[in-house]
Amino acid sequence: MFKKDGSIYVFGNKNMIAEHWFSQMKIDKKELLVWHYKNSPKPKGRWRMSMQPIIYGYRPNSYFNEDAVRVEYKESTKKLNGRIRPSSGRMDKCSAYDTSKGALPRDVIERPALLGHLAKERVGHRDQKPKSIVTDLILASSKEGDLILDCFGGSGTTFECSVENNRDCITIEKDDINCDMIKERAGKIFENYGIDLQPLLDERM
Repeated sequence: MFKKDGSIYVFGNKNMIAEHWFSQMKIDKKELLVWHYKNSPKPKGRWRMSMQPIIYGYRPNSYFNEDAVRVEYKESTKKLNGRIRPSSGRMDKCSAYDTSKGALPRDVIERPALLGHLAKERVGHRDQKPKSIVTDLILASSKEGDLILDCFGGSGTTFECSVENNRDCITIEKDDINCDMIKERAGKIFENYGIDLQPLLDERM
């Protein structure tokens, strides 16, 4: 389904991923990422939900740009910039702290859910993902001009983030209501480039 040097990200229900998807996914390498949000919705069950797992699968030689998704250091850590890092015995010589690039990406991605004042990004899909997360995954695992395949198009977030970051994108969605969301979203995106996409969307979809 994807290139020999490609990657795949799968969002899903924590129970489904734990019980089925992770073990059944036949791919060279895979890791479990966690999207953690503190502004969790109303609780379902005994523990208030505040995370959603993401399976990250990749080929051994797949592209990964860690610099594109570095995380800004805390203010207390930034103050160490330029100071000499003491040798722990693992390094041949001492070196200076460099906090200018930010910290390497962690497997726990902290981003708020699309609730409250952040709901303005929502377009009506009940499980819509924040653009900031989808953008980071795209920037980390693809180059400009690469093709992104989204087999569960939803509201079109992956499509929008791909176009905004100069990637090609194929979006697949079977639900008519979701397709209408994607059509409207795609029309607005290309309108910014002076392209009227509506006649083509009416013909093809």
